[in-house]
Amino acid sequence: MTVEPGKAIEQHWAAPISVRLGSGHAELIHGPDDALYYLRYRWPMKRSLALDTARRRCLEARISEIPCEAAREAVIAAAIEARVLA
Repeated sequence: MTVEPGKAIEQHWAAPISVRLGSGHAELIHGPDDALYYLRYRWPMKRSLALDTARRRCLEARISEIPCEAAREAVIAAAIEARVLA
């Protein structure tokens, strides 16, 4: 399958990331699209270098500028910083 440069495709990570936001149950983030939703609307921190990096990496992974797993590592770093990694 050929993907046009700059066109977003839905991707999933080899293993989801488990996060716990607030006092709720652990939730799974399956890929860059899921991660962008969480990072934009549900994340406890609104500004940080790790958060900004994770957002940028997820956007880059969506359009195949970087490997999907590189975005996963950035989201994990942001989750560790925000203390939400479950």
